[in-house]
Parts: sequence; C-alpha cells; structure tokens
Amino acid sequence: MKVTYSDSDITIIDNFLNDETLAKVREQSECLKMQKVDLGDDKAYKMNSGDMYKSENKYWSDKRPWNNNFEPFMEELIEFVSNNKSCLPEKQWEKISCMLHVYMTGAELSWHWDGRLGGGSYSYYIHDEWRHTWGGNLLIASPETKFSANEPSEGTSPEDMIGRNYNRLSRTWNLKEESDMIMNPGFGRYFAPLPNRLMLTTGTTMHKVERIDSAAGENTRRSLTGFLA
Repeated sequence: MKVTYSDSDITIIDNFLNDETLAKVREQSECLKMQKVDLGDDKAYKMNSGDMYKSENKYWSDKRPWNNNFEPFMEELIEFVSNNKSCLPEKQWEKISCMLHVYMTGAELSWHWDGRLGGGSYSYYIHDEWRHTWGGNLLIASPETKFSANEPSEGTSPEDMIGRNYNRLSRTWNLKEESDMIMNPGFGRYFAPLPNRLMLTTGTTMHKVERIDSAAGENTRRSLTGFLA
C-alpha cells in the first residue's frame, strides 16, 4: 500500500490490498446479482451513457456483517481513512457505502460531484488489467469549476432520483446551463483506473468517467465505489 498522489481534492493509494485479499474481492464480484443502470433516473447517467451495471445490494459499513468477501476491503478502507491523512475531512465516518459498478465498452459517467452526503467518495479498481488505449480514465475538473443544481419551480414535480432524494432540479434534455458551468474554465486532469488503485475524492470535486473505448473489447472497467458520510 502506497500513497502515490495527494492534494486538497484527491488522494491515490496504489497496491491498496494484498494479493490474497484482492483475489477474494474479485471472486466476490463474480457472484453478485447485478442490475443494469436505469439511465436518466440519476442524471449523472445521461441518456447516451451506454451500458453500465451495478450490484443489486448497496452495502453499508454500519450494517455489517455482510457475510461476503467485500468486508475485508471495507475493513482496510475504514482503517486507512481513520489513521492516515488524505484529502478527506479529518473525522470519524458514521457510515461508508459499497457497490460494484461495471462499465461496458462505450459506457461513461457524466460530469457530477458527490457532495450531497457531505463527506467524500471513493473508487477502488478491481479489474485484472487496464491499458492506456481503453479509456475509462477518471477526469477531474479544475477546482475553479463551480456546479449547482436549482430547486424546482412551484408546481414542478421532480420524479427523478435527485428530485426525489434532494429536491433539486437536474437536467435531461436542455444541457446548455450545465455545459456552461462545466466548460468554465474548461480544463483539468486525468487519473488512470489502474488495478488495485484506491481513489479518494472530496464531495465538492467535479469529475466524470471517460467513455470506455472500443479497443477494450470484452474487458470491463470494474470498481467498488461508495460514499463516506
């Protein structure tokens, strides 16, 4: 385990798990009941986001034992964020979520931030290999990028996920306002989804998952992802 990069928004830990534990996590990922992401419900998944799958269950650290082999990963994650300096606020987290996400060729995740739970988020990459021609990089916008979601007007009934859960108006068809925000100033950085890499981001970090290139073929971008609250 080695911290290879850290600033006020992002921390990267490579070789996060030992080989034995990583093998167990990968095996567990093969045994889950999966569901295709319902595009358009959570507007981070746009109508042209492609095919993605997520585990049917969302596991929470305060609801253990899970009785599966994702638990050793969560134990290591809790120990790390509790005992090491990172981009995350220094606090004792009440709960941390965990789901498996799988991106097929052609899939991407649009620009968004994870601040609605008030803490931060993580992605831990568990695929066996990843090549530079396959896309799927985590793109991080400049900290100067400001993003906001508005409350719906009187009489508007928001029925999508962000509306149901947070009473915010997300965008489906007219993306000009969102585009204007993301394109100002319109630059940032990328981070490769290397196997056994843990990526921590703050809740206010604007980011997206680059589309998986056709060169990836049948290879999928697989990660355990979650929120800290």
